[in-house]
Amino acid sequence: MEKESNIIRTLSFLALQMEDSETELLSAIAPELNIDYERPKARGERRRRDEDDEPRYADETIKKVVKQTNILAKYLDVKPLQAALFVAAFSCELNGRGFEKESICRFLRLNNIEFLLLKSEFDDMIAQKNLSSRLQDHLP
Repeated sequence: MEKESNIIRTLSFLALQMEDSETELLSAIAPELNIDYERPKARGERRRRDEDDEPRYADETIKKVVKQTNILAKYLDVKPLQAALFVAAFSCELNGRGFEKESICRFLRLNNIEFLLLKSEFDDMIAQKNLSSRLQDHLP
C-alpha cells in the first residue's frame, strides 16, 4: 500500500511539473530526442518571460523530475520517456479531457510537429498494452 501511495505522489508531482512544460522537461528526461531548441514565437503569442529572466525550471527541479520519472518508469516497466507520456495521458484522463493527441498536446503545450517525435513511443506503449491497461489499472 505504501508503494502505491508513493507512486500516486510521484504521479501528482510529475503532472504538476509537466503541465505546460513544452519540451523543456521532456528534453531532460529523454535527451536522445534532441528537441532542446528555442521555439519561435507564434503570431500574436505573448512571451511568457523576458530573455533575461531565470529559466523556468531550476536545476534542482529538473533533477527531481528526472529522478521521479525514472522511479515511475521502473514501477511501470517502461522507458523514462514513456513514463513521462504516461503521466500526461493519466492526467488528461483523470481530468476528463480524454486520452487523445489533442489533449496530450494541450497538456504539454506541444505542437503537432513536436508530437510526431513522441508518436512512436505512444504507439509502442499502446501495442504493448502498457498504456491502456495501465491507465485502467491505476485510475482511482
